[in-house]
This record gives sequence, C-alpha cells and structure tokens, in this order.
Amino acid sequence: QGGFLYTNGDSANDAMVYESQWFPVTGANRLVVEWDQRYEVEWDYDSVVVEVWRSPDFLGGRWAASQQKWATFTTERIGLQDTSGLDSVKVRLVFTRDATVNYRGWVVGPMRVLWGYDPYLGIAKRTPPYSMNSAGHISFIYPNPTSGMLSLDLYGMQSPVTITLYNLLGQQVYQETLEKLSYPRQTWRLDLLHTLPVQLSSGVYFLRVVNPEKTVVRKCAYLRP
Repeated sequence: QGGFLYTNGDSANDAMVYESQWFPVTGANRLVVEWDQRYEVEWDYDSVVVEVWRSPDFLGGRWAASQQKWATFTTERIGLQDTSGLDSVKVRLVFTRDATVNYRGWVVGPMRVLWGYDPYLGIAKRTPPYSMNSAGHISFIYPNPTSGMLSLDLYGMQSPVTITLYNLLGQQVYQETLEKLSYPRQTWRLDLLHTLPVQLSSGVYFLRVVNPEKTVVRKCAYLRP
C-alpha cells in the first residue's frame, strides 16, 4: 500500500464464519470468553469479529476490530452477566478477507469460556443526574455485513441522539432522533427491509451518530437478500 488509503468495498462479499456448539452454563450469572490473538487486516472495515450468542436471536456480546495489532499477541475478553441467570452460549468468529491487498490475517489462540455464580451480583439504583466521566461510547454496527437488520449500542450517551444513514454517494437514506435513552445502554435497531419507504441496493452505507458531545461515523455493508 505504501501508506495509500483507498476506498474499499470488496471485503463484504468474502466473510468466513466459524462457530462453536452451544455451551451449557446453567446456574451461572457471570461469564467471560477470553482468547489471545494478533491480526493485520483491512484498515477501514471491521474485519475480525467475535460474538457471543445467548440464543439464536439474542446477541449477548461482541468484539470487533480493523487495522493491525501484529507485533505481539494480546488478550481480549467479552463479558456477560445476568442477575436472572445464563443458560447456554455459542461463540462465533467472523473474518472478512480483503480481496485487493494481501494482509497477514488473523491468528487466534485457544478460546476459553469461564463462568460461575456470583452471589453479590445485583442491581444498584442511581438517582439522576448521572455523573459521566466521558462522552459515552458507541459500539460497532452488528451484524456487519447485514442482510436486513442493523443494531448499534449506545453507552452513557447524552440525549438527544440523531442517527442518520447515508449511502456511498453521501445521500441521506434514513434519519431518526432519540430523545430519551436508557442508562447505561441503549440499543438502537433499524430494519432495512421493512422500515424504509424504498428498497436499498446492496452496498456500503454509513451511520452518523450525533449528540451534544460527539459525532461518530460507522461503516456497514448491506447484502440485500
């Protein structure tokens, strides 16, 4: 590449998915998935993804990255907790190979699923206003690529939040403003197949998330079924 950053749309059609069997964790209320890895992948697209599913339609946690951390192995973790208890989980790895540039790829060591019961896990009530040490955090879009549903998690974000979807030409496709947010996390979803007045074509789209404190842009790929 020689430092040249190019517009890339060729990754989304070559995603490889590996997933485990369902792990029974009945009786646990806390769980951690831990693994060692290093990667050098596509620079502008979330090319390596680890997901922990609690049921076929319930994504419990997600980690994603792009660019590179190749020099040394690093340890990553996804944590789940539920005061009502956990039943079973499945771990899914998604790797998107770039079709233009040869990167070193993704090296993943053995994955460890650790769980147990914490008798002190509970819910603490806080009285507004909440004291925030940062401007909040916005997750990556999931699933990505998608064939219809977009999801985004907003952590500790100040309202109102305006979410706008743009196509690759910069044209606005959809916009929504969230006046009230759940604390500490608000999950936002958009059904691309049934919510929009027109059917979108397959391609790359951008979500722009704006609130009084920050502006964040996330990239996603839509594969029309």
